[in-house]
Amino acid sequence: MEYQWPLVIFTVLAGGAGWLLFFTALNELTGTITLTKVRDTALPIAIVMLIAGGISSALHLSHPERMMGALAHPTMGIFTEALFVGLCVLVSVVFMIMVRREASTKALKAVAVVTLILGLVLNLMLGYSYMMASRPEWDTLLLPLAYFGTASILGATVYQLIAVLRKVDEKGIAHTGWNTMVMGVLAGITAFAYAIASGALAGTETVHSTTLRGISLSDVAVGGLGGSTAVLLWVGVLLCGAVIPVLCGFLIKRKPEKAVWVAVIAVVSALLGCGAFRCFMWAAGIASINMFQML
Repeated sequence: MEYQWPLVIFTVLAGGAGWLLFFTALNELTGTITLTKVRDTALPIAIVMLIAGGISSALHLSHPERMMGALAHPTMGIFTEALFVGLCVLVSVVFMIMVRREASTKALKAVAVVTLILGLVLNLMLGYSYMMASRPEWDTLLLPLAYFGTASILGATVYQLIAVLRKVDEKGIAHTGWNTMVMGVLAGITAFAYAIASGALAGTETVHSTTLRGISLSDVAVGGLGGSTAVLLWVGVLLCGAVIPVLCGFLIKRKPEKAVWVAVIAVVSALLGCGAFRCFMWAAGIASINMFQML
């Protein structure tokens, strides 16, 4: 199976944007970083990421001009994804308008709560839409959880970079460093858990019990995913998407004078790791696709 690059780009950008909105909204509720320039920068960036991701998603269709036709079917995954992307864009715009009109603190906190929830739900739905019985390696709740976790580190590092570029004080920078470290651990755990569940770490993968054309597939095993996929997991997903960002989060707290370079490295590494996991997911589907082609 070939990597579906438009969908990889879409889920990376939309997932990172959802988590960027989460951290922005969370700070609005907690007030840890008092510099409003961080919020005023993060919201437009999240909107751009969401729109760019949505455009990339449409390019996945053989006829992108028929996108509206696909959205007319609420039961399709593409409809759910577009719905939550649209809601996130809408609430972000409302958030920005309320800030410009100097809305009350209570009103801003209320829209922050909605923004926070939508950012999290969007990330879960991006992974949930891929769950299907016809691809056993994807048919596990650990897939949306891994999408959720691997996107969290991208959102955390982008928020961290914005805080650094906006010259937040050392206490605020240290706070974003903690965010990055925690999300890096979350990304690593969820990605590794999915890798185990998909069978990618074993020599063979046993297909879940099902029946096709009267043939029981419960005991059918197919070959391992190969060395390139192992490199993708260990180097791309876990090293770039978890270990390096965690180290960057630690360094940014200890050496604030080098915060810009550390933050940039963290974003690039998280971006690579987030994309690598989505490629890993497509590679994990090769086994079942090859098996179905033989029947």
